[in-house]
Amino acid sequence: MNTILDFTTEGTFYCDGLAGVREVHIGGPRNTNEPGCETCERFVKCGMSHTATVATKITDLNAIKEACKMLKLPAPVIGTHKMYDGKTVTGVAVRLENWQFPIVIDTKTGEIHYDNYHGNWGSEEELKKFKQHYGVAKAKLIAKKQGYFVKQFTLPNGTIRLQVTGM
Repeated sequence: MNTILDFTTEGTFYCDGLAGVREVHIGGPRNTNEPGCETCERFVKCGMSHTATVATKITDLNAIKEACKMLKLPAPVIGTHKMYDGKTVTGVAVRLENWQFPIVIDTKTGEIHYDNYHGNWGSEEELKKFKQHYGVAKAKLIAKKQGYFVKQFTLPNGTIRLQVTGM
């Protein structure tokens, strides 16, 4: 079997494997009423292209580390971090390329805290790129854990396509 997963430069993930075209969450559902990739029987078994949007909640430290490696960013730092406005946030700090301040991810809630001063202290495109690579890393970790093979391709428009195949 063959599954194609697309991760766009907007940081969105496309899949129609869960109850038709609807929002799904990489790494599992946020609550019991929502589907997530690990619960999808078609995640690595369907042969279709995928066409639903995911709202990525960033919760997996290993996928965060892998996304940083893929983007050649410094290793993430776990702890309490001071934001520009003086508030402190506990979580995983990631230094995006050309950002004055790090983003801080609360891996319990999946929320991202940051201040890029409307793009003056960091481009939203870099944040989208990080979300894209986080989604790719998380999907690869899930598939490999389940014993599947993953091939990665980058399309001319910047979309990253994963081809997931059975053993």
